[in-house]
Amino acid sequence: SYFSPTPQTWLDLIRASSAIPGFYRSGVLLDGVSYLDGGVSDAIPVQEAARRGAQTIVVIRTVPSQMFYTPQWFKRMERWLGESSLQPLVNLVHHHETTYRAIQQFIEKPPGKLRIFEIYPQRPLRSMALGSRLPALLEDYKTGRQCGRYFLATVGK
Repeated sequence: SYFSPTPQTWLDLIRASSAIPGFYRSGVLLDGVSYLDGGVSDAIPVQEAARRGAQTIVVIRTVPSQMFYTPQWFKRMERWLGESSLQPLVNLVHHHETTYRAIQQFIEKPPGKLRIFEIYPQRPLRSMALGSRLPALLEDYKTGRQCGRYFLATVGK
């Protein structure tokens, strides 16, 4: 579900929508419901944007859309953890995979006159999802600004 933040709830909503599975074992509790990172169920909310009436959507990515794959290490981990107490985490990753593939299909073939553009770097970023050093982040910010300027100068006119 999507939230409408208020001055009283915005901080709790940010916590809930960014609660990384594994770090927040039980998620963040809001009104008796446990929430985890919104990226698990809707990594790229293009369908929601379209539902709300968007006619043009610009998706900013860290990798080209064709780069999605299931790493071999996860398939091995899944076999090892099949019956462990971490099965809920494995289920979350499966859910993420399923929804991500559906999102990708939507981006590749948007309905009607909806236009979806993607901006992504031409080379791999230096930073990681967690634990990056400042020089890597600064280099990636620079790359992101270059990608954005290029988009605005060409397609985004």
